[in-house]
Amino acid sequence: MEIYIEYAFIENFALDALLSYLSFSFLRLPITKRAVVFSAFIGAIFAVIYPFLCLFRFTKAIAILFKIFFPFLACFLGFKGKIYKKDRGRYEMSVIAYYVLSFVFAGGVYAFCGLFSIDYAFSDGIYVGVPIATVTAVSVFLGFGVKKLIKAVYKRKKITNFLYPCKLRIGDRQVRAEGYMDSGNLAEKSGIPVCFLSAELFFDLFKEKALEKEDDTLKISTISGEKQIKLFILDELLIYSQRQENIVYKPYCAVSPALQGKEYQILLGAWAVDGLKEGER
Repeated sequence: MEIYIEYAFIENFALDALLSYLSFSFLRLPITKRAVVFSAFIGAIFAVIYPFLCLFRFTKAIAILFKIFFPFLACFLGFKGKIYKKDRGRYEMSVIAYYVLSFVFAGGVYAFCGLFSIDYAFSDGIYVGVPIATVTAVSVFLGFGVKKLIKAVYKRKKITNFLYPCKLRIGDRQVRAEGYMDSGNLAEKSGIPVCFLSAELFFDLFKEKALEKEDDTLKISTISGEKQIKLFILDELLIYSQRQENIVYKPYCAVSPALQGKEYQILLGAWAVDGLKEGER
C-alpha cells in the first residue's frame, strides 16, 4: 500500500483547521485565523511523521502523548487573546468540543467506508489508505452538519431566554403553557393587551365556549392586507419568572395559526414582564 506524504499533509491540515474552526464556532468564540492555520500546520506535520515515530518505543510514547494532548495546543493557539480566569472555562469547553468532533469524524470515516465497502487499514491509532475523496466527503458533511447544529442550538438558546411558564384561567378551568415574550407584539384593544394562542391551546382552554360569539374584534395589518380577528377575554393570565409571578387580569386573546409547531403556545408582549425586575426576567 502506497501513501503519498503530500496527500496526507493536505488531508490532515484541512481536517485540523476544520476541527479548530468548528470547536470555536460552537462556543461562539473569536477566532484567530493565523493561529488556527499555524496549529493545523503543526498537526499536519505531526500526522506525516507519526508513522516514523512509531517505529521506536521511546519516540512512539512521545508521539502518542502529543497526539492525545494536541487538542489543548490547537485550542490554545486559536484562542484570541490571553486566557484569563474568566476565559478558562470557555477554553476547556473548546478542547472538549475538539475531542468530540474528532471522534465524530473518525466514526464518520468508519461508517462511510463500511457503507461503500471501501478498503482501509487501521494501524497505530490512525486510518491508512482511506481515499482523499472519502476524507473530503466526511469533512464536508461534518462541517455542514455542525454549522446547522450550531445555528439550531443558538436559535433555541435565544428563544429560551424569552420563554416564561404561564397559566391561563377562565372560570374554574386552568391550563398551563409556555409563553414567548416578543417585544414586537404591540397588539391591544382599548388599552387592553392581546396575547395570541395556538389553536390547540385555545380549544383546550375554551372548550365549548370556543364556538360561542367572540367578545370583541380587532383589525390588524398583515402582508396580505388588513383583516379582522376575533378576541376572547381571559379571566387571568399568570406569567412566572424565577422568583415571582406577574398577573394580568382580563387580557384579550386570539388564535394564531403561526404558533403551530412552535416551542411555545402563547405569544406575549413586553407587557408580560412589566413589574418584574431585570434580574427576575
